[in-house]
Amino acid sequence: MNKKIYFDNASTTKIDKKVLKKMFYYLNNNYGNYSSNNYNGLKVKKKIDKIKQKISKLLKCKKKEIIFTSGATEANNLAIKGFAFSNEKKKNFLTFNIEHKSVLNTYKKIEGFGHKVFYLEAKKNGIYNLKKMQEKIKKKKIDMISILWVNNEIGVIQDIKKIGKICKDNNVLLHIDGTQALGKIKINISEYNIDFFSASAHKIHGPQGIGFLYKNQKIKICSEIQGGGQEMNIRSGTLATHQIIGLGKAIEISIKEIKKNNKKISKISKFLIKNLIKIEDVKINGSIKKRIPHNINISFGSVEGESLMLKMNNISLSSGSACNSSSLEPSYVLKNIGVPTYMIHNSIRISLGKYNSMREAKYFIKKVKKSLKELRKISPLWDMYKKGIKIKNFSNEIQ
Repeated sequence: MNKKIYFDNASTTKIDKKVLKKMFYYLNNNYGNYSSNNYNGLKVKKKIDKIKQKISKLLKCKKKEIIFTSGATEANNLAIKGFAFSNEKKKNFLTFNIEHKSVLNTYKKIEGFGHKVFYLEAKKNGIYNLKKMQEKIKKKKIDMISILWVNNEIGVIQDIKKIGKICKDNNVLLHIDGTQALGKIKINISEYNIDFFSASAHKIHGPQGIGFLYKNQKIKICSEIQGGGQEMNIRSGTLATHQIIGLGKAIEISIKEIKKNNKKISKISKFLIKNLIKIEDVKINGSIKKRIPHNINISFGSVEGESLMLKMNNISLSSGSACNSSSLEPSYVLKNIGVPTYMIHNSIRISLGKYNSMREAKYFIKKVKKSLKELRKISPLWDMYKKGIKIKNFSNEIQ
């Protein structure tokens, strides 16, 4: 197999042909402005309103609670800053130390304006300690919590139903980053007591540059972008019709195909994990049981993830989060769940999507075994490991 293999679906996904077809049609034929009161504008408005209605029906919420954004990063910013600055009251927020950068860095920003943010640690398997969370809520009188439903680096799933109940019982707003959950887990916003929910189209085989924020209609937030008053005066700017069409179609397809895709991906994932853990000195990062099958984060002893990726350059993988890959700093997610620094540098993330096949998985296992054998053959760390020397005593100095 000489073709390129794409195992980086947690970073972005190949756009579905059905989504492209819909987008091209609207780019060529329906180029009106949503805010214009002429034939073209009204036609576009009618279609976009239908898309909102469809999304709200699929997610079990109301049409007026959907706000289109450029993606989940903007949606997270809008939820956190919008609520923080909705009035003059200084607020207390709670999150965890393995959340997405768009949440953690936004919280750092609002701390500079007098708001208090409390950061809890995840367990070693990446799952959150809900007892400690509940204690902190009561002790610090928390106003809002931000939580990743599915972690983008290690694929672990948090118990949002339980978290939602805790928040409701304590009168705390719940903000969920659902970017890696949408299209993989059945979502019922009203049942889970979610107040904010953010997502991006490009994680579910839709276009890049479009996403949305669900906002409970009872909650007031301030706008971040001022202008013509689009999106209920919360997010001004001309709506990108073709992008919204793509988002709507991608959500529709991903939810319709969820059972079929999960079954296929689970089979591939089980095969990969079964064969990867047979390799000497490897470790799966994050919970094995409470995870989506789409994401496998694994560390290979004595071989850097970047070196392994270069060796297998026809296979697209990630050595960490795509949002963090420009930095040489070790993954803060792996660091905060207790993975040793030398094993963090040795990690890669395999993220699967609906276009991947078992044939690709079998080829990957052969390729990774061959590449590891060649790289370990020239690794002084591997020699030390085979001689029984504790690698952690030397790895930081050598690497």
